[in-house]
Amino acid sequence: STPLSVGVGTGTRVPTFLGTIGPNPFRNSTDVAFSLSRAGRVDVVVFDVLGRQVRALSRGRWFEAGPQNLRWDGRDEGGRDAVAGVYFVRMKSEAGQWSRSVVRVR
Repeated sequence: STPLSVGVGTGTRVPTFLGTIGPNPFRNSTDVAFSLSRAGRVDVVVFDVLGRQVRALSRGRWFEAGPQNLRWDGRDEGGRDAVAGVYFVRMKSEAGQWSRSVVRVR
C-alpha cells in the first residue's frame, strides 16, 4: 500500500517568474516563457538599450495560473522589423517584476 502522504501536497504552488527567452540570439522570432502562481493580469514589454518601448506583447492581459508563452516576431509597434541589437523583455504582474535580455541578429 502507499501512504497518503506520498506525492505533491495540495498547497504546493508554482512560483511566478519570467523563464527563458529562446532562441537567443534570434533572427525572426523568439518565445518568452513565464509562469504564474495564480491567475492574473500580466504586462510583457520589449525595450531597447535606451529604455524605449519597442513592443508590448501583453498589456494587462489575463492569464491563467501555470506556464505560459508569448512570441515576439521581432517587430516594433508599427510592424517594422526591429534592428539587430540587444533588447530587454520586462514582465510585470501583481507578484512582481522581472527582466531578461535577448539579442536580435541579422
